[in-house]
Amino acid sequence: MPSKVPNRVLPLLMPVGLVTATLLACGPQARPQDVGWQKFESRSSPIEVNNWTAPQRGWLYVLDTQVGPHDVAGRVSLVDPEAGKVMGVISIGARPDFALSPDGTRLYVASEGQAQQSNVAEIDTASGRILGVTTVDDRVVPEGAPPYSGMIVSSDGLTLRILLYDPKGPDGDVRLATFDTRTGDLEPGELFMGNCSYGRLIDDAADHFDFLCPTINRIWHMRVDETAHLTAKDFVVFPWERRIGIAQTVLTPNGKNIVIVRGDGAIVTLDAATGEFANTHVKGDIQGRVLPAAWPLSPDGQRLYVGWSDYPNRRFYLDYGRSSVSDPRRKR
Repeated sequence: MPSKVPNRVLPLLMPVGLVTATLLACGPQARPQDVGWQKFESRSSPIEVNNWTAPQRGWLYVLDTQVGPHDVAGRVSLVDPEAGKVMGVISIGARPDFALSPDGTRLYVASEGQAQQSNVAEIDTASGRILGVTTVDDRVVPEGAPPYSGMIVSSDGLTLRILLYDPKGPDGDVRLATFDTRTGDLEPGELFMGNCSYGRLIDDAADHFDFLCPTINRIWHMRVDETAHLTAKDFVVFPWERRIGIAQTVLTPNGKNIVIVRGDGAIVTLDAATGEFANTHVKGDIQGRVLPAAWPLSPDGQRLYVGWSDYPNRRFYLDYGRSSVSDPRRKR
């Protein structure tokens, strides 16, 4: 039966049916051994769906990284915000994460598995049925609650992108990997992002995607061909100091601009075609006022909802991504 919404709600929210996806470019590489989707019954996985109700428009998927005070397992709750009720729960396991397909029909959830592996499950959102489970090595996860997802589904729903730690690079070096959502197979190419730490995929198109790299205060712009292989790579540097920070980035409904909510509360737009910045009437005040999160966007793309701190830490964004608390670390 539906239950009341828990008091502790963490910031990773995803409105049902919200389109937020990005296309990953893959460079040529020897094809790794495919794992592929396995029938759920044939794999050992802590991922489990309970008391599921088919989602309705306007409901939210809410990530809770710790169910109890001494529990390491997490969950994703399907929430009806108007009724204030939980309409379904996915028990995931430790270090959870999730991504929703653009059409809202598939939910992909990940949790810590054995050694450096993570389990990744594909779930049919209408029925709550687990369609299959696969694994991935070196998935990037922050310590504590993730401010946003390290996973994303492409705009056509055919690929799942996952941010991975680069085992050959120093701490903070990351790479992007792509799974074919139809088969669960890992694609042969990976894109190495360098010292981007816990970066964020912003937008996608048929021929490009953008990736926020907070540790070096820039956005990477990746161009790809029809086979999703990298053809060009350039970047835009933010015209403010890294200590100001980025709390959220959202592509406008027409796809022409990236709206940036800075850590001090200011809102700036970036022309996606020219790389030029423009100020808005919303000005900033105190550094660290708004923390990084997947602050939810309304289904029509016209409203973004953010929270702020009454007692901000002015050094938050200066330290964020560089401290032992915030940096993604390779599991030892």
